[in-house]
Amino acid sequence: MSDAEIINMYSKNKDMAGDMLMTKYGAFCREEIQKYVKGEDEISRCMKHVRTAARLTLTSYHPASLKLFLVRVVRDIAYKRYVKTRVFETYGTELDLTVDELKDGFIVNKEKDLSDIAMLEDAGEIVNRFLRRHPSAYRDVFIRRYFFAESVDDIATRYKSKPDIIRGMLEYSKSELKEAMRKGGF
Repeated sequence: MSDAEIINMYSKNKDMAGDMLMTKYGAFCREEIQKYVKGEDEISRCMKHVRTAARLTLTSYHPASLKLFLVRVVRDIAYKRYVKTRVFETYGTELDLTVDELKDGFIVNKEKDLSDIAMLEDAGEIVNRFLRRHPSAYRDVFIRRYFFAESVDDIATRYKSKPDIIRGMLEYSKSELKEAMRKGGF
């Protein structure tokens, strides 16, 4: 069955559209998910989320390439699952806040797919260069907040500073990083 036929089935709300999608791309989706999560329970949960996301999205959206659409959906779901199962258990709810803080400051170029490993490496290199250019105090605060997901209050206590000063340092760093990412094409 062709991609166009599968998408057409979704737009007509046919129940077997999900089965046809998984018949054609199920192994591919599973392989992509396994790059992020381990364990059959986690993989199965992600596969269910992929089916649901496809059903909800493909009823009204018709991508030019179904496979590229699935790559994006699968990687997004698998990565979010990875974060929830691994990092969230370690750092708690503070992580959600730190991710939201960083996300709000960035404009992502729609032509660049951040789920692509090469794009992630490019973005990582830009962040590394950015951090190397700044004084160690700014670097340390930035890493404590956005890598280790420490709260602003904890960072302020660690460095014997006021939370407002730490927030100011983070805002400055985020605006500088946003500019560096923009110059890098993101």
